[in-house]
Amino acid sequence: MTMSRRLMLHHVRRALLATLVLLALGAGATPEHASATTGAGGTYDDHTITTVLYPGWNLVGWVGPDTPTSELFEAIPALWQVWAWDAESQAYVHGKHDSYDDLPSLSRGMGLWLRIGGGSAVEWSRKVGPDAFAVRLHTGSNLVAIAADGGVTSVSRVATAAYRWNSKAQRFAAYRFGDAELRRGDALWLEVGAAVNWWQTGTSDHAVLFLGDVPVDAREAILGQYERVKDFFVERFGIVTPGPLQYIAPDDEPLRGVYVPEVRHFTFASTGGGLCTERSSSGVTKRVLACTYPNTSSRRFGHGFSLVPEFAQNLHFQLPSEMASASHLPALPTPHWLAAGATLYAETAYVEASEPSDRSWRADSRVHARRVAAALSDLETVEAPAGWIPLSRDETRLAFFAVERLLGIAGEPALFEYFRQLRHAADWRDTFARVFGIAIEDFYPAFEAHRAEAFPPLPHLVDDLREPVLVILDGVPTERGEAIREEFATIRRFFANRFEVEATEFTIFVAPDAEAIQTELISPYVPTSCWVRVYQGAVSIPLDLCTNAPEGLADTHQGLEDMYYDAIRGELSAYVPSSVPNWFVLGVPQYVRAAYADHAGRASYIDHRNWAVSVAEWFRADLLETGVTGVARGGLFWYPVAFLAAEWLADHAGDPALFDFFQRLPETNYRWEEAFEGAFGLTIEEFYEQFEAYRATLTAE
Repeated sequence: MTMSRRLMLHHVRRALLATLVLLALGAGATPEHASATTGAGGTYDDHTITTVLYPGWNLVGWVGPDTPTSELFEAIPALWQVWAWDAESQAYVHGKHDSYDDLPSLSRGMGLWLRIGGGSAVEWSRKVGPDAFAVRLHTGSNLVAIAADGGVTSVSRVATAAYRWNSKAQRFAAYRFGDAELRRGDALWLEVGAAVNWWQTGTSDHAVLFLGDVPVDAREAILGQYERVKDFFVERFGIVTPGPLQYIAPDDEPLRGVYVPEVRHFTFASTGGGLCTERSSSGVTKRVLACTYPNTSSRRFGHGFSLVPEFAQNLHFQLPSEMASASHLPALPTPHWLAAGATLYAETAYVEASEPSDRSWRADSRVHARRVAAALSDLETVEAPAGWIPLSRDETRLAFFAVERLLGIAGEPALFEYFRQLRHAADWRDTFARVFGIAIEDFYPAFEAHRAEAFPPLPHLVDDLREPVLVILDGVPTERGEAIREEFATIRRFFANRFEVEATEFTIFVAPDAEAIQTELISPYVPTSCWVRVYQGAVSIPLDLCTNAPEGLADTHQGLEDMYYDAIRGELSAYVPSSVPNWFVLGVPQYVRAAYADHAGRASYIDHRNWAVSVAEWFRADLLETGVTGVARGGLFWYPVAFLAAEWLADHAGDPALFDFFQRLPETNYRWEEAFEGAFGLTIEEFYEQFEAYRATLTAE
């Protein structure tokens, strides 16, 4: 032991012994050199423990339910005084017969000094609660109860020293973390450098059950994550939860016999089609090891496996039980945004504490929050005839930032204190104002003002027009910005006049460089290429990547007209079945692009058509042979044939029919053959027959 360590230990021992002397003097007596001890010769069953108390001072841990101090004196007639340590104020509080004002009740986790009178030892039998609980440790000295037999190690992360009371020597002795010499109901003095919540796990089982032959290293890795996540939530938020029950097996066979009621979500493995996960509304999850932990040699978890989201959702165990609905949204009156945002806030806290240098999630969430048009107050309740509707991904991100802003006012402990108080609250609004220190009516406008500066909604979401919005960011040369604005206006008129369609719900951002795209929260990352497409309601055009825009955009086949075509198609039908033939999916945008290039004077439509015909004259494979993926067999030679097929359909039914097909897809429940016949006035079989006859007559002009 080093000299500095010996001096520090000597100083602490003297300080603690002096404290004990003060206790005795405060009682009006001199401390006796008695055999004070805790737990010596003690016994217990599942519900009670018996502790031998000796005349003089005894240091014990309170591990029973919350109890009035008066009952302690009734249970121990020889008890003269009880003293407890208030770690927050770093001072003692005490009680004695008929005087309990300073210490009216005893709470689980307390360490207690008991002064026993008389000349002989007494046995004290007491009820105990579950042998897992959390205690709040404050900077400085802490006197805490021990939950279970054995040793303690987890608190060593924050505790600088620990001491036990040695009854025979009437002095403190250092405790070495991990030594299995503690008994349930003992107590420790802990010196702590920073405030933290300490969860003593006791002998409680894990909420992870392995079925079948799960390798030892896989078990260790999964349980390791389980303990890390569990410890984090109790240390950060003071909430103890065993987490969601997890059944994990090497394959799905052992899981088939496990009954999980009310299954609400399941996924399948990417290979073999077997069950991957199955989750119930009660939080019980069945997992297949191949999905959960596929590579034991690399000790990496499978894609998407994390106990963190489910642990965060399971924090609702502290909420009223009615709040554990299938969608994890509250059944009691409380804002949906607050319930969803609290869960995501807890999950994010773990992620950012684990990877403090990785801020990509936060940047991505700001981008998502910009996709929400609704005010936060509109997310108080979301109702549907079938029940509650969970917030969308974007709305949940907005809720996260609202919770973060709220805790900036009230402090992090207020978050789950609010939910605790809801158990007995008649009005959530009163509880909100009392716990967070701000009325909900005042918080809403304050948050909206913050939101308008930090991550405002995309412009097209908040204007009164049903049309796209083009935003020219600072730094873009005036002539470049105006050229793009004029080009986009021309494209919109062309589509409206020729195809009788328009896109409405997106914003185009023209930026001087790629960095500005990230800075303006259009994308969570700096783009590395010119990819002009609508993504989550936004289009980004960084001029340093999209050279000579708009002409350069067209030259790279990523022009504004292609983007506008995709936007229209997406608004007409968000989903296009994979069974729609490739020649149609590829041919229609080719036809539209060629028509616009001719309209804008960039390229001749006749020249493009002659090229397509020249290829089709010698490439005689039947269009029907393409099926869904037949383009791969014909390679690039199918592209001109697909263009001619789209042209034939436009000539047959009119240009608007090409987009009418996409509009009919959702109306026909995505039966594309029915949508095809409705848009073009003939069946797909009739089209193949007529097109091949037409194709045989083609010659270049």
